[in-house]
Amino acid sequence: MADRCYYYVEDEKVKCGIVSIEWDCGFTREAKHLYIDRIISRVPDRYQICRDITTASPDYLARSLSPHILTMSDGRRFDTIYFENPSPAQHDWLYYQSLSEQQRAFIRECGSFTDVFHDPFKKGRNTQAHSAAVLQLFMMQGLAEEVSDFAEFEEWWVKCRQGECTV
Repeated sequence: MADRCYYYVEDEKVKCGIVSIEWDCGFTREAKHLYIDRIISRVPDRYQICRDITTASPDYLARSLSPHILTMSDGRRFDTIYFENPSPAQHDWLYYQSLSEQQRAFIRECGSFTDVFHDPFKKGRNTQAHSAAVLQLFMMQGLAEEVSDFAEFEEWWVKCRQGECTV
């Protein structure tokens, strides 16, 4: 069995649900799709549409949200800076800045996000599934139009971490 998580927004908070799936088919593309299906089938209906947003996703737009595919405005791939930033707020801001309008619209429409490779019990590992839920909350609160720089985003992000909203 393997524990996997999905992130969603509820009551103005980012929350995490955990599901257990059989991890018994290897690492082929087909096996990864099967694991994704297993995760999504265990996510409660109220958090559907759930999308895996990794390079393993069978959905093109969901797959485009992987840090291994996203590019920064300066042309660098997002994964080149993905693990360099010590600040989770900076990570989320840079992730948000890397998204196209189509990708942002996709995030708004989803009910939850998962990362087939993310083990929720491993410490210190970021996942784009969490970032997508944070950014969904950010956009739901109408802040995407108001916040134009990292300092403003970080102020919101810190308030969220302090309990005014929970990420």
